[in-house]
Amino acid sequence: MYYKKVTKRAKVVKNYSKISLPLMHNLTELVPGMVALYNIRTGEYIYVNQSIKKILGYSPNDFMEKGIEFVASLVHPIDLPKIIKKNDEALKRANSVGQTTNDSDPIVSFEYRMLHKNGSWVWLHTDGMVYSRTSKGKVEQIVNVSMDITKRKKTEEDLLKLTTELVALNTSKDEFVAITSHQLRTPATAVKQYLGLLLEGYTDKVTEGQKVFLDLAYENNERQLHIVDEILKITQLDLDKVQLRPKIVNISKVVDEAVDALQNNFRSKQQKIFIKKPPSIVKAFVDVEHLRTAIENTLENASQYSYEGRKIAVTLEDVESVVNIKITDEGVGIDSSDFSKLFQKFSRIPNPLSVEAGGTGLGLYWARKVVQLHKGDITVESKVGKGSSFTISIPKKNKASKRA
Repeated sequence: MYYKKVTKRAKVVKNYSKISLPLMHNLTELVPGMVALYNIRTGEYIYVNQSIKKILGYSPNDFMEKGIEFVASLVHPIDLPKIIKKNDEALKRANSVGQTTNDSDPIVSFEYRMLHKNGSWVWLHTDGMVYSRTSKGKVEQIVNVSMDITKRKKTEEDLLKLTTELVALNTSKDEFVAITSHQLRTPATAVKQYLGLLLEGYTDKVTEGQKVFLDLAYENNERQLHIVDEILKITQLDLDKVQLRPKIVNISKVVDEAVDALQNNFRSKQQKIFIKKPPSIVKAFVDVEHLRTAIENTLENASQYSYEGRKIAVTLEDVESVVNIKITDEGVGIDSSDFSKLFQKFSRIPNPLSVEAGGTGLGLYWARKVVQLHKGDITVESKVGKGSSFTISIPKKNKASKRA
């Protein structure tokens, strides 16, 4: 950026015009960065401090005797056009001001590469500003302070490379999980079919003792299939392969369907479910199947982490351009320090009901991802021992994303 907040280093530069060259020489020899005073009218370097030797391997005289053309030849060919353009814009701006004092002259900054005398590239950060003007207020001399940032740039490149490798590795992992899950599901589905045939009596008669074990096998196989399906859904999300098919729907109906799907859960724990809706129909542009599942996952979480006989309230709110679906329970509650863990994959927060509840720790992660595909979000309010309130917020008219 051309304009930037003046740093301490820049403030030192700003005061150079008020001191003599001999004094500047004495002062800048203590500066770790390279300081250069340049006359834009003649293309000459009037002064360069000794730090140039350490940074670029050249002597101050190399710059002062050979001038701007030599210096420009050292700049990386990719960076040079950018510097020239930015410098011309800054100079034009400074000249248009027509000041006779540099008290409010801005700093112009560059990050670029220059060729070291040994043939290696050195990354520099340069802050430059007007040092002096002509009697007509035009820029005459510029002072630059350059710092070696090669180590910083190397660290940035290493981090970028590492990030790219991690993204590729994560994608490979997701693809592996997807393939493995499919392979697990195929035999599990076959086992389900064979167990079903045995239980229905399509082979020899099954004794009561055998039926007990077959029922247990069937139930555990169903649980395995459920886990595999959960992992497959998550993998599809993480691989950006979830396709939404949004349409205008009555959100009240979607809420009712989600509640109905979990009635067995509520009955088994003798929990009472209350639904509150606005009198008028609330519509929004959503994918019905995915939103309903997100509501079901959030409701199931409320049921799992609430004791028997407790109440769960579902409140549908029509708030201007947004639809809120608030699910409030009287459960064990969550400490605020654990909020960040709620929507992470495989995250299960320890509490008095966590062992009994079981689960994969994927439900809320999937729910929030799907809601975010709809350009919405899920937020939470909770206190330990006081219950929790999860709010699913969905824009009414904003077009949902087709992919994650």
